[in-house]
Amino acid sequence: MSKNFTKLPIEDSPWVDQQSSDDVVDYGEYLSGLGVKVVDLLENGKSTAADSFQTGAQQAVARFNITTRAHKKTKRSSFRFSEQKEGDHPTTVFIVADAGRIEAQKQVLGLLQWCMFVELKRHKNHHRPVYLIADEATNFKLHDLGSLLTWGRGYGLRLHLIIQNLPAFRKVYGKDVLSTLLSETEIKQFLPGQREPETLAMIEKMLGEQSLIAEGNSGNKETPNYWISGTDYREEGRVLMTSDEIRRTDNTILIVRRNKPCLTQLPPIDAIAPYRDIIDINPFHGKKFLRPVVLTLRRNKRLLFSRVRRFFSSMPKAKKPQLRERKARLLKMAKGARMASGLVDLWALALIAALIASPIGPHLRWSYQYHQHGSGPRSFVSCNYIGSRGMITPNVAPRCPLFVFLDSRLWRR
Repeated sequence: MSKNFTKLPIEDSPWVDQQSSDDVVDYGEYLSGLGVKVVDLLENGKSTAADSFQTGAQQAVARFNITTRAHKKTKRSSFRFSEQKEGDHPTTVFIVADAGRIEAQKQVLGLLQWCMFVELKRHKNHHRPVYLIADEATNFKLHDLGSLLTWGRGYGLRLHLIIQNLPAFRKVYGKDVLSTLLSETEIKQFLPGQREPETLAMIEKMLGEQSLIAEGNSGNKETPNYWISGTDYREEGRVLMTSDEIRRTDNTILIVRRNKPCLTQLPPIDAIAPYRDIIDINPFHGKKFLRPVVLTLRRNKRLLFSRVRRFFSSMPKAKKPQLRERKARLLKMAKGARMASGLVDLWALALIAALIASPIGPHLRWSYQYHQHGSGPRSFVSCNYIGSRGMITPNVAPRCPLFVFLDSRLWRR
């Protein structure tokens, strides 16, 4: 084997434009030196070292040989993981593995996860959120989860880890990663039906204690019927929920950041609006399975306008006068839209105020009377109505309807 091999065309790689020229040159020299060392190792005549090197290299790529499913799935791809931080439409990626072949495919899954995290971490749009949902996170190990829990939030990664119990998680990731998980997660949700003793004890300790006023009695057993001679009160601490109460509860225990823990109901997604109308049809049913709405999520309109105003307020100061005028005009439009949104929310109070201020409005029949002229059979009816301007007696006899719209200025009060 000759050392006079052709120089690698690193300058033609698609990633060169995103790196500095000095780093590209240094990387080329490093890669060339590494190749020279490999050539020396294979040509030095020590078959033991060369065979050991070749065996290790073959074992490293054995999971991706041409006969495996991993080779067929990874030899080409129609997308890049960085697309999750680009574009106007969300990109959804599913990494699915056969539960009966986890041990054989864990190397492939680890490589895919490493590639995904590297591309997301190097992307310039750190603020663009990417949601990672790992269902049954203990079935296969997430690549470098301990450090991912610490730096992921800064790069827009939102991790949703679903596990059965703590011992299973500690067995896969270790004790240190479990401590990092409990300290770094901002939202902890414990579903009903917890049975594992260590998990129950951890939840009980995490919920903390509450203060109670306990009553104590004192007496003398020599007195008849154990007569109580005194009563005292003291403040004691009690756990918020015991392990047995956590085991028997039908509610979900939710802990959000530094807020107090709370018990919540967990409705299915087909009972939450508007998600029940957004999700696709289950292919096993052929139609949407919709339950009565239990929870409705609405977007706060004031929050939208406040974000628009904050966006324009954070814009750098324009150098040209016309740009400053445009920024001021857009800020006024945002303020006007926010005021209009606030007025729309007060439509009920505005309607009541208009009805009170206007002399024309609905009136409710208060009473009616029959009147007779002299001793003859002729009689007439007078109707009394109450409205925003008080009591009036309009000329609506003899029908006297229950509700009627009247102009109180035309009739006697």
